[in-house]
Amino acid sequence: MLKLGIQLASVFLVLTTATVTLAQTTANSSKPPQRSLNSTEKIRPTPSELAAKVGSAVDWQTNFEAAQKLTVESGKPIFWYVPTVEGSFMDRKTEIDRYMRAGMFSWPRIIGLLNENFVPLAAAPTESQQQTWSLLPTKFVEPGFLVIDARGKTTLRCDRLTTQHPIWLESVLTAALRRANATHSRQRTLDRSPLASMWRSFSNVQY
Repeated sequence: MLKLGIQLASVFLVLTTATVTLAQTTANSSKPPQRSLNSTEKIRPTPSELAAKVGSAVDWQTNFEAAQKLTVESGKPIFWYVPTVEGSFMDRKTEIDRYMRAGMFSWPRIIGLLNENFVPLAAAPTESQQQTWSLLPTKFVEPGFLVIDARGKTTLRCDRLTTQHPIWLESVLTAALRRANATHSRQRTLDRSPLASMWRSFSNVQY
């Protein structure tokens, strides 16, 4: 009788252990996989429809040639926002671009400043444009921007932008506009001087 009791207890113990093991296995299989603390997996969710619209209040051009045509017609300089360059070693470029658009380029005074005084352009440069404007990896670390006047001269260049306050961008662009206006004013003064008028008259004489 004792021997039978021991056998029954052994069977009960085996069944109990098997039940617990099965329960643990089922519970573990239903849990999402645990990420390692040093995982290189990049978690980059797609932004919502509303979030994707940030920065769209700026009248961005997306083609450099079209922006050049507008700046020649209007006399306004191009503000070229460069979100990335080909061959860049920068990571999280999409997230940084969203930060720029949701931060500086969503600030009302920056929107007004760009739309009223510049031809805003947001585009990654082509391979030939990278060579022309020196937008090469390590020489230009995105995000950044260039201000290019109607003559095709770069009057302002900033890269390696981080968490700058919009007031910083406003002050930088306002100073650039002030310098450009001062240059134009000096040129107009020279053009209207008596000496300049005499030279134009002399130059127009047919010999």
